[in-house]
Amino acid sequence: MLHLVNYKITGGSDVKCCFGRCNIGDTVLFIESGVFSVRAGDAVANEIEGVLAKFTIAALKPDLAARGIAESELVRGVQVIDYAKFVDLAVELGPIQSWFSYW
Repeated sequence: MLHLVNYKITGGSDVKCCFGRCNIGDTVLFIESGVFSVRAGDAVANEIEGVLAKFTIAALKPDLAARGIAESELVRGVQVIDYAKFVDLAVELGPIQSWFSYW
């Protein structure tokens, strides 16, 4: 399954809500402002490092660029993907679970 996260996870219930519903082999893709969650040293960096053995964690490259986040700033092991790979993942791993925040 592909999980999309479009907001900055701050820890606690956010982490449990998303990662707690992922299965081994799932991919969690951080998009839009969600890409702030995958920076090394961020509040949830340890949680992200802890799930890398179970899930693929990825960030959308154009969203990183739009927010001025360099790939070198990310938690080690986070994959950076483009739109074409996003489409490939959606087809390969469907259905998609969206974890969206609108505020």
